[in-house]
Amino acid sequence: MKSAKVVPDIPPEKSPPICYNYPDGEQDDAGQEAKPNMAKQPDPGPAGKPGSGPDPESEKSLTEQMENEIRKQRKFSLAEAIGREAAGALSGASPVARTLQVRLEIEHILEVRLSDPYGSLTQTILAQLELDPLLLARYFDRPAGALAEYLTTVLGSESHFNDLVREADARWGRDYLERPFFENGENPPDPRDPYTRKSVRVLLEELRDSVLED
Repeated sequence: MKSAKVVPDIPPEKSPPICYNYPDGEQDDAGQEAKPNMAKQPDPGPAGKPGSGPDPESEKSLTEQMENEIRKQRKFSLAEAIGREAAGALSGASPVARTLQVRLEIEHILEVRLSDPYGSLTQTILAQLELDPLLLARYFDRPAGALAEYLTTVLGSESHFNDLVREADARWGRDYLERPFFENGENPPDPRDPYTRKSVRVLLEELRDSVLED
């Protein structure tokens, strides 16, 4: 009689343990207290602060330094140039406001004393005066003096005078959507031209004499 073959017991293969990462204080399914979460948390920064950011005071100081450097390197504006010229002449008044007042008074003089039905010559003169803020600043107390000095300068320079006439013609063309009539000195002026060199010179000389009489 053959004996039964004995098969040795083979222990079942063990599976690797499953690790769960529970928050602090929680328990696993077996009721055992879970290990705390050891994941790296962000650095809270110095005590009493939510995080380690830049110091606001340092940022403010850096901003002020940058602004000071910009002020040292930039050019003076129109208002600042006027203010420097008028320093000491005004007390408590804004140089920009005074310059605007001078311009308005000169505009009133032109409207009353300059025969300019189209208005383009008047606006051209005002535009050129605005390009010379130091001239306006010297006559804060007497705007007519600024206009008289400007007219004397224009009438005394042929190139300056011709530029004024040409700019007035160009402005008239833009204002009335017309083709401007530019004089070239070789041909006689067009009879339709509202601003010939001869007519403008007569107007400016009469205006200058009228202003100098004040």
